[in-house]
Amino acid sequence: YDVTVVELKEKDKTGHDWHDMMDIPVFAAAGIETPEKKDYHEADSIYYRSPSKKALIPTQFDESKQAIQIDRKFLLNHLINQAEQAGAKILFGQKIIRPICNGAWVSGIVASDGEKEIEYTADLVIDAAGMYSPVRSNLPSHFGILKDIEDQNIFEIYRAYFKNETGETVENSYTVDMFHMDKPGIDWAIVNEEYVDLLIGKFRMCGTLTEQEIDASIQE
Repeated sequence: YDVTVVELKEKDKTGHDWHDMMDIPVFAAAGIETPEKKDYHEADSIYYRSPSKKALIPTQFDESKQAIQIDRKFLLNHLINQAEQAGAKILFGQKIIRPICNGAWVSGIVASDGEKEIEYTADLVIDAAGMYSPVRSNLPSHFGILKDIEDQNIFEIYRAYFKNETGETVENSYTVDMFHMDKPGIDWAIVNEEYVDLLIGKFRMCGTLTEQEIDASIQE
């Protein structure tokens, strides 16, 4: 295949400050070089806590699958390097403007490098531009695809890493609270010796996540 990837961000700015969970055999199954052990660590058990906080249910990982946690920025860079070595052309710093449509299918895209618009044609276009994709939002109506994501399908989050000043850890280091503080969504806290990773999430169909809700969840 002749593969071209058009990416909005520059190469060193892709991804988020986030850790992904995955199984080590996935790399070999996909024909991708497995990262070195220094680049990931074993996944911690996840504990799900009920809204009443009376139930705490652990999720244990299958040891044969070698579940790990890996930094997303590192993982993306690893995948980019593997793709480029396999012959894919990855064009960074290009903003997708709209799709090129030919009857009932998408036959390419128009992108901008900041100075001029460039047309890319293809036999197959895969849209991975996210919920605000300029490809999907500019498709003709006869495609029958929603141009905008509805509130009932949006999950808003606040995400932050705090430095662990004391180096202390807790017994259940990865805890997910369901409907935390009566908020329709989930919150989590991941604690290790270096940092505390907090996620506060709410379904937008029940209203926008407010600063007051964020502050209250952080303090609690």
